[in-house]
Amino acid sequence: LHAAFSKFNKTVKITVYTDADFAGETAERRSTIGYVIYLNSAPIKWTTKRIKSVTTSTFETECIAISEACEAVKEFIHLGQSLGIHIDLPVTIYNDNLSTALVATNQASSPKKKHVQIRFHHIRNFARNGVAEILHCGTTEMVADLFTKSLGRNQHYALAERMLEFDRNQP
Repeated sequence: LHAAFSKFNKTVKITVYTDADFAGETAERRSTIGYVIYLNSAPIKWTTKRIKSVTTSTFETECIAISEACEAVKEFIHLGQSLGIHIDLPVTIYNDNLSTALVATNQASSPKKKHVQIRFHHIRNFARNGVAEILHCGTTEMVADLFTKSLGRNQHYALAERMLEFDRNQP
């Protein structure tokens, strides 16, 4: 990484797409989260994970997805710093749940349940410290849907193509 970017004296932009499928698993009604992290415009990490505990709301599930993505971003920022690579901050984190994006940016009231508040404040601290900005993304552009739910063939192919589309002119 260092050789690739120091040669061009470039900064690195990290962009993240997160999504959650609330109670989609039918046997125990557990939720699934997923995210994809882009370095500049190339996907470098993607994950899907079934949450071990049962969540009680879509908001809670989306907060867990964003919080998990924030932890992964933090690792990439530390790696970049240790290699002398400048990471362009804030990192943009897209989520398709409008209420989660509004709450994370102080435009709505915070959750009442303590366990949700912990994840929520984790996300809000990232935003307040200028590390991340949480933005809303329409469902049709949410590439993280590939990791959280069953999609129709056309939507699956459209999102897969979108995920793998990147600017080959960048280093």
